Amino acid sequence: MGVAMPQFAPQLIQDMRNALEDVMTRVPMEYSTTAVKVYLAECILKAAAQGNTGYNELISAAADQIQAAISLFT
Repeated sequence: MGVAMPQFAPQLIQDMRNALEDVMTRVPMEYSTTAVKVYLAECILKAAAQGNTGYNELISAAADQIQAAISLFT
């Protein structure tokens, strides 16, 4: 009994990657770590899995969590 993984279209995957890279430019350099990037990527994946697939929605899902990510991993 495993967890079903959502299937994403190739264009959405590219949009998610681009959104992550965009959001990472908003993270102060001293906090731009692998752990923060993974956390923000998870935020983007969760948003997409919930049907929030617009580029701006993906950006917002992660950007809104930058402070939380910094707090968790620093």
